[in-house]
Amino acid sequence: MSLSSRERDYRARGFDRCHFYMPKLIIDGLEVEVPEGTNVLEAAKKLGIVIPHFCYHSAMGAVGACRLCAMKFVEGPVKGVQVSCMIKAQDGMVVETADPDAMRARRMVIEWLMTNHPHDCPVCDEGGMCLLQDYTIAGGHGIRRYKGKKRTYISQYLGEFIEQEMNRCIQCYRCHRFYRDYAGGDDFGTKRIANQTFFGRFKDGWLTSEFAGNLADVCPTGVFTDRTYHFKARPWELETAPSICPHCSLGCNLVPGAKLRELMVIKARENLKVNGWFICDRGRFGYGFASRHDRPRKFVVNGQERSRNEAVETAARIIADTAAKYGPGSVALVGSPRTSQENNFALKKLAALLNTGNICFFADPSRERKERRAASHINSGNRRSLMDVASSDFIIAVGTDPVNEAPMLALMMRQAALKGARIAVIDPRPVKLPFDFTHIPARPEEFAEKLTGILNEAAGDFKNPLIICGTDIPGIDAIDACSEAAGRLNCGLFYTLSAANSFGAALLAGEGPDFEGILSGMEGGAIRALIALESDPLGRYFGEERASRALKKLDSLIVMDYLPTETVDATNVLFPTTAYAEMDGIFINNEGRAQGFSRAYIPGIPVNHMGPKLKPPELHPPREFSSEVPGQSFPAWEYLGDIAREMGLDCCEMETLSAIRASLSHDPRFAAIAGLYPESEGALITAGPVDRLQAYGPFPAGEKPDAGEGLKPVDRLLLYAVDLTFGTEEISAYSDKTGLRAPEPYVMINTEDAVALGLEDGEPVNVSSGDISVACVLKTSASCAGGAAFAPRLTGSDAAALSGKTVKITGARG
Repeated sequence: MSLSSRERDYRARGFDRCHFYMPKLIIDGLEVEVPEGTNVLEAAKKLGIVIPHFCYHSAMGAVGACRLCAMKFVEGPVKGVQVSCMIKAQDGMVVETADPDAMRARRMVIEWLMTNHPHDCPVCDEGGMCLLQDYTIAGGHGIRRYKGKKRTYISQYLGEFIEQEMNRCIQCYRCHRFYRDYAGGDDFGTKRIANQTFFGRFKDGWLTSEFAGNLADVCPTGVFTDRTYHFKARPWELETAPSICPHCSLGCNLVPGAKLRELMVIKARENLKVNGWFICDRGRFGYGFASRHDRPRKFVVNGQERSRNEAVETAARIIADTAAKYGPGSVALVGSPRTSQENNFALKKLAALLNTGNICFFADPSRERKERRAASHINSGNRRSLMDVASSDFIIAVGTDPVNEAPMLALMMRQAALKGARIAVIDPRPVKLPFDFTHIPARPEEFAEKLTGILNEAAGDFKNPLIICGTDIPGIDAIDACSEAAGRLNCGLFYTLSAANSFGAALLAGEGPDFEGILSGMEGGAIRALIALESDPLGRYFGEERASRALKKLDSLIVMDYLPTETVDATNVLFPTTAYAEMDGIFINNEGRAQGFSRAYIPGIPVNHMGPKLKPPELHPPREFSSEVPGQSFPAWEYLGDIAREMGLDCCEMETLSAIRASLSHDPRFAAIAGLYPESEGALITAGPVDRLQAYGPFPAGEKPDAGEGLKPVDRLLLYAVDLTFGTEEISAYSDKTGLRAPEPYVMINTEDAVALGLEDGEPVNVSSGDISVACVLKTSASCAGGAAFAPRLTGSDAAALSGKTVKITGARG
């Protein structure tokens, strides 16, 4: 291809074409300069000129399947009416979008696409947000001339997440390209040919990809829609706001939609620094917790419903009396990595006003120690965003199972793999990913050695290497080894953490004890009152029985939460709080990116839950007017400010959300949040060194694996409680829809270990250690590391209580 004079000039001066050459073209009389490789459709969008298109998607590129984005190329190397998504912008091009020939071509394409489309817009869930509706009108097609018989299909059942109506299909191929090409799914694709093309499975059944929900977003018509949202509302009826996913530490951007106080639907929101255009199914369908019938909606004091003022007065009196009788240190406070940064900061402010140092932000002390260490290693030199993962050419993942712990990480790793990246995973679990990779099934104590071996072999061979490290199975030695290797080789560093605001919680942790220390204080009687802010020590602490005994020794337990947790059931004073979609706040994700989110709707009992046959029946129909919302809850920081004021403490920095943020931004680490707004790409935070940190290996409470005297090694396996995509994450575990994808309790071990124990795959077994015994099903895998056992942290399962312990696995049939 001949070079333009401007490009020849760049090359003559020795400039790198990839970084400096940007072609200029004219579209509808407006000049635009775009990066090399940009197609003309995108160039027009940059000018604000929107041309109808179906098959083109920014994430997946162009295939020219729909032919709708036709433009007239008047001057330049290309002439005539052309499909603009398939033409790269070049110098000298003059393009007309409103040329009569181009408009006629678009009108004809729309008419062809509508030939078989049903007239079912009034009953289609896509109605009101349908590209086909919009572009049909924009293309000038208003009267159907075709009188022949329409092509029809029998739609498939694709599970409880996605609804299919194939008769609406315009064969743009977006679904196939996303599911198979972009996401790596293998149970969905294209069947038949030409006008009979069908997109689906070989037979009915659940779509197995963890990203299947994105079909509802990429489909430009109503072929694939959100089944959980079916026939609930129209788009214009929804209350929406920009928000952040609370279900892992990646901080994916999304838009929640609610109607009549019920959270009904979640859609992906574009952020090219984080999740790009998509989200995982846990983030999309894990919203059911917000509208549960048993969600805390009332202020409760000693088992009796009370008003907000009464709850505040009681809590303030309990705290004041306890501190006066036993000293300020007798009051302890526990925050949470799943609550907002403002809530945790207000809790820390209250602790300072009470003059107590007994405050922590994790109910799991092992995760606190490791996640604080991980956060301290992130800096401007090694920090990598989620989207940066897709640009890496060499990735080593240490002690992490991306699909189960942070699903969107797996999707970005796949994009890197598609570009030719070499990827290795060092993990004892049978990790499965939607691309080819090298799996090294090593135990946690072997992570550092295996990492060094791979890096020594591949050092210097790659331009954009990246080390990914988990914080669940790895110990601090592995976390430090990853940081040291990243510094030595000048490569990126990416840690996966446990919750949406783990990074922020880690930064707020001070010199006081971790939850282990607070628990010891409760057991010894030094701590008499505990405030738990969206924290569930009874359900999330790995020694549940110990936590239960310790909490029973308290004089008072004050809980603020929106989930019906075990700790909520044990409380003396309960404050119902707001979920993420019901409040303004900030989460700081795993890379240290602070992102704001806004309230989508006012929380309260959904109108759909109020009726003669539902509880509370007395509220429907309404018999009197009131300014109060039934079951309304408020952000935890409001309650903390109320308690401080009731106690007569100087709490001006807790009066409003803006006051809390202003006070928070006085800390140099958080200065960047001052100008943060919800629809921005976020502000980067750096943790700095960790002051208080105990050495911590892969075994809780210093326990080491012990084969036992006279026992075969397989008689004592070290058990790890692990996360799954569905059923283990704390918030989505309370969602009815994602619960459908959660498995029954199981334990997984190496195939050879199972043979040595005389056990078979699928056999019912008992997993025991000391007085604890768990009944479940055995799964085996040749990809598991030997000498280890893995059980998911399913809600209601006792597997977490066995985490880090050596266990014995025996058959249950005999």
